[in-house]
Amino acid sequence: MTFATGQGRGFVMALGAVLALAVFAYVSSHVAWLLREPDLWWHIRSGQVMIETGHVPQVDTFSYTHDGKPWIAKEWLSQVIFAFVYAAAGWAGPLILSAAAVSFTAWLIYARATRDIQPVYAAALVILSVFVVQGVMVARPHILTFPVATGLAILLFDAARLRRAPPFWTLLLTVLWTNLHGSFSIAFVIAGCAFIDYIERARFSDRRTIIKWLAYLVLSVLVTLINPYFIQPYVIALALAGGLDVMSRISEWAPFTAPENSVMELGFMLAFFLLLKARAKFTIGQILFTLMAFHMVLSHVRFIYVFFLSVPVVLLPEIAEAVPVVSLTNWLKRPRDGLESFVGGKASAIAGIASVLFVAGCGYLLMKDRVVPPDKTAITGALAFVEKHRAADTALQKNVFNDYNLGGPLILSGIRTYVDGRAEQLFLGDFMKQYLDSGDSTGGAALAEILSDTSIGWTIFPPSDPRNANLALMPEWQKMYEDKSAVIYERKG
Repeated sequence: MTFATGQGRGFVMALGAVLALAVFAYVSSHVAWLLREPDLWWHIRSGQVMIETGHVPQVDTFSYTHDGKPWIAKEWLSQVIFAFVYAAAGWAGPLILSAAAVSFTAWLIYARATRDIQPVYAAALVILSVFVVQGVMVARPHILTFPVATGLAILLFDAARLRRAPPFWTLLLTVLWTNLHGSFSIAFVIAGCAFIDYIERARFSDRRTIIKWLAYLVLSVLVTLINPYFIQPYVIALALAGGLDVMSRISEWAPFTAPENSVMELGFMLAFFLLLKARAKFTIGQILFTLMAFHMVLSHVRFIYVFFLSVPVVLLPEIAEAVPVVSLTNWLKRPRDGLESFVGGKASAIAGIASVLFVAGCGYLLMKDRVVPPDKTAITGALAFVEKHRAADTALQKNVFNDYNLGGPLILSGIRTYVDGRAEQLFLGDFMKQYLDSGDSTGGAALAEILSDTSIGWTIFPPSDPRNANLALMPEWQKMYEDKSAVIYERKG
């Protein structure tokens, strides 16, 4: 290795450390954005229950509308982890954990990219990817699978590219994914496309390796049964598929639409422009994986992260081969300029400083009351009002009819919900349709039918919700509380 090449490798390492730190700082600084997802509240409560009882739930205990009906915490491991970090560090715990997951994923993309392309281009790719997927970067279980999905794509497609058998230890990543989040079936897509990639590259020249790939594919399905619920997550997935007509009305399950996702649209346009411009020769496996990832986004916008965090690491080697100007090999052969020489020569020191700054940043976030969720999600004022008046107010002691997005904070506060973010299991079909209809501007009849249940004593919705206007017209209901985040009505008498 020449001195210039050594400095080049040092520059790559130093830039990677700085990039990972920058991504962590950027993500963790957006507290209101990262902690805006109300489902995190009930995920934490689920984890607390599992820690307290020592077993995973089998039936719902958080809502009164579906109390005792089958419900499983299919993301149990994420929920326990979130509960632990919340207990240890308050809201800073989920914030730091989520930002670290994104930062580690960014480093994985950069580390894989810089095996083929120049570090500056690799850094630009990471920045673009993080920017495009920031719409779904929220503290909830799926964010913990970002590095798992990216790492699995790297390892399996690299094995195919090298015409080797898949590393069987990566089945542990599939097991981990299965217990972290219900999107584990994406692992099958990655493995299947990587196998097709291998077949195209190696043809049928090595039957023993083909048998190993086939064994891996079978095992990748079987190991997903290593979870507390065995086959039940698959049953839920089938039930979900049958309720998509209603689920698509919930934003996170909605299909991709360009007007509402302009940043993602620009990201796709840039990605496809670069792919077409590169004129690289991709394998069928690579093309299928790209198309499958794109299809997932078109079906449910929440899967945007699969495309922008996993597809790049699958396609980059062929792009680097087709576009020599971005090639790492050609860059390493060139003499280093002044900045590259300085940074490359101080790589270890820079990486050390980045590590110290990371620890210092975590310490800053852990300072008392430094991290506070947005009140639009936390509804702290409304919950404080309920807590203060509940003992003396019989209406507040009854059941609540609540907004879907306020279910999480209610659950964490010990208040049983009418509906909450567990819609993919409990609130499918006509129940969810009636709830959503009651929130339309013309939904007075649906609202009245729901409120005919006299066990409901109070309601809580955001100020802009049409149900508040309809409640104001109902003589048996009166407004008891209002702030910028929530409005509470209660039944008179």
